[in-house]
Amino acid sequence: MSTQLRSTSFSAVTAEAITRFQAVYLNSSGQWAVATTATPPAEAIAIDTVASGGTLAAEFFNSGGSLKMIAAEAIAAGARVYQAAAGKVADTVAGAFIGTALDAASADGDVIEVLLPTPGEAQSLGHFRAYTADASLGVSMNGFTISNLGAAGTITISLPTGVPAGTWYRFVVQAAQQLRIDAGASDAIMIGGTTSADGAYVWADDEAESLTLVADTNNNWVAVSPVGTWTVV
Repeated sequence: MSTQLRSTSFSAVTAEAITRFQAVYLNSSGQWAVATTATPPAEAIAIDTVASGGTLAAEFFNSGGSLKMIAAEAIAAGARVYQAAAGKVADTVAGAFIGTALDAASADGDVIEVLLPTPGEAQSLGHFRAYTADASLGVSMNGFTISNLGAAGTITISLPTGVPAGTWYRFVVQAAQQLRIDAGASDAIMIGGTTSADGAYVWADDEAESLTLVADTNNNWVAVSPVGTWTVV
């Protein structure tokens, strides 16, 4: 038997080597994989260190209370922490909200105690990230508001590909610079009564112009309630 569900933990085969206290998620094969900003939101914390193909027990976030996690950077006690690279957490807003740091981390790799959110807290908390340079969004940033606040020139935000239907992001122009949203080579954007060619991007450059894009089941991003002029290229 490769899996075992207990009251607050789940044992499953690992898709890769995993280190104790890394954040993990269940991939499409039902195996534990290391959570990053590009993956779906983390679901649990590894209890042990296990090689690829081994069986790992991981503690679910819905267990409540607090869990030990690995910091990706210096973090102050009391700071909100978010999903970061390599199964770690950071107070830089880069991925899904994880909880509140109960300890301070002085550097990358420190293990800290993190208070998990109360039921509904993660869903009710609005997440905002401003970019001043080109960037790629990850699935774990589902529901984020993305801005070009502080940008001194054109920036391109690349959407993830192959995401679950219903994944969405809100975009807002806050600097009078071109904010481009790139759907990727195989995806299209449905906006203004038309569907763009695959690989198109949309842009706007006036402050307060905004747009919400929602992923459908056909490799499209559907524009919802666009404000201002968004041009398809």
